[in-house]
Amino acid sequence: MSEMIDKALNFYNINNPTATFIRHNENMTYKITDTTNSYVLRIHKPVEGFNIDYMRMGVCPSRQVASEMELLQYLYNKGNVATQKVICNHHGETVTRLDDGTPVTVLEWINGDTLDSIEITEEIAKEIGIMIGQLHRRR
Repeated sequence: MSEMIDKALNFYNINNPTATFIRHNENMTYKITDTTNSYVLRIHKPVEGFNIDYMRMGVCPSRQVASEMELLQYLYNKGNVATQKVICNHHGETVTRLDDGTPVTVLEWINGDTLDSIEITEEIAKEIGIMIGQLHRRR
């Protein structure tokens, strides 16, 4: 594994991990597998030339990552929407910062298909719409 992955995983209780590269866009994403579990490791360092500042709307990147983790924890705990469980580091934090300040997050791996690998049918679009509607009603 790369030195950056090793440094990131040192903050988590993951034994004998192996890393499989998934993609590198807004973050470097890996599937991490240990002896019993699988996780998603995201090192929030965009590929060179990839800029999502327009989506941040003035929010600093570290706060945006922390807010995403808060939202995922809330949705996971409510149990109404299938989301990944946020994995906390040794300090009980949802976001780990590497020495250079790069945020790192770890999520539980959920087996399944990604939206970009399936055909979006009317039925799937309706299910997504119902789920979004349920989220809006829960304010």
